[in-house]
Amino acid sequence: MKKAAFISILGLAVVGISNAQSRSSFSAPTTWTGIIIEGTGPKSWNLALNGAPTITWKGNTYNVLDVFGFWLLDNDNDMSAQGQSSGVWTYNQNYSGTGGIAGFKTNPNKGVKPGHDQDFTFQNVSGTVETFGIHARVSLDDCIETFYFEGQFEDTAVPEPASLAILGIGTATVLRRRRNKR
Repeated sequence: MKKAAFISILGLAVVGISNAQSRSSFSAPTTWTGIIIEGTGPKSWNLALNGAPTITWKGNTYNVLDVFGFWLLDNDNDMSAQGQSSGVWTYNQNYSGTGGIAGFKTNPNKGVKPGHDQDFTFQNVSGTVETFGIHARVSLDDCIETFYFEGQFEDTAVPEPASLAILGIGTATVLRRRRNKR
């Protein structure tokens, strides 16, 4: 499972509904700032907005008013995830067509606002999660719209248990040799 840290954007699309219909709902912006996605466990992520998050797309910089959707995104139909609704957040998934999405959504104005964060925990996640997506309400010149963003996870894989065991044995061996040299 990959550890999430918001590094780059892969996609953005203007969509006027509160559900991501499919994996293709997400497409590419130029940049975003002040939006942090961080892995907090093998099935948990934290989404945090700083005090003034922005998204730049097609030469325009939008102010992020709130994020009201968070999804794990699959490109090649090998991801499976399960979740449970909690509070104002409803679990949502769609595995039709190529790729799939699984995550949580709420209504605009009830999502994560600037200066706040939200934890998202899945009951199960298997297969490969290539990227993540968010649904955000943004403003530019008094015009408010919603966008689907796609972000890439930082490529810092969490080692498998067997790899951790090998690393542990290697570390113990090095420490023992250092101790014996003293």
